[in-house]
Amino acid sequence: MSAMEQLAIANRKSYLHPLLISIWVAFASVTIQVFHLWPTNSAPGWLNYLSPIPPIAGAAVPLLLAMDWLHRPHFEEMLKFRIKAFTNATLLSGCQSSSTKPEILVMEYKKSPIGCAVLIPCAVKNTRPCYRLAHFHVDSPYRRAGVGHDLLSRVVQDSANANADIITVTSPLTPYVTECLRGVKFKPDQEAIRTWDTEKATDGLDGQVGKDIEKEKVFLVDTQRMGWRLSRS
Repeated sequence: MSAMEQLAIANRKSYLHPLLISIWVAFASVTIQVFHLWPTNSAPGWLNYLSPIPPIAGAAVPLLLAMDWLHRPHFEEMLKFRIKAFTNATLLSGCQSSSTKPEILVMEYKKSPIGCAVLIPCAVKNTRPCYRLAHFHVDSPYRRAGVGHDLLSRVVQDSANANADIITVTSPLTPYVTECLRGVKFKPDQEAIRTWDTEKATDGLDGQVGKDIEKEKVFLVDTQRMGWRLSRS
């Protein structure tokens, strides 16, 4: 999933956080109290009871904007590193030996790309080859048609020919990826997170030095990662 799509999901999740809701209610209540907008029995008509609605709605606007303002730099930086990593993987796929070069699968519809997946070989010593599903994305208009499942099924089929495991990492901000992984029999595996972090730091495709933007906390949002593995054993 794209970084900007994750930004939208993070914003929506933060809107439902108890802390933000409490601030919203308190801010709206203070505004209503200051401007004397509470309904009263002395005022005529039922419109009197609608007077608190504008300040309640208005109090939410600065909070919504604040969440986007706080979250956006994190996801813009994530987007920058992902573009760099994808570009480097594309370059390496054309110049390295077949055993170490990344594998890139692109799904097209009417000669236009609508999804892609990138598998990067892991250097971890194991009884069988292992790949890291470093990138997986399907354009949102095509997801209902099952394009993501079809693309990931092809990835799994190709890795089966090499008798290779596949590992990847998701978070609560990537629900569509999690759904696709479950659909092709990936299983939760926390050991995959350690392998993922080691391999990502080793290959250095995204150019991050000493940090991993995708491991950083996001304000008022749960970003706990989950590891996944498709094992051939």
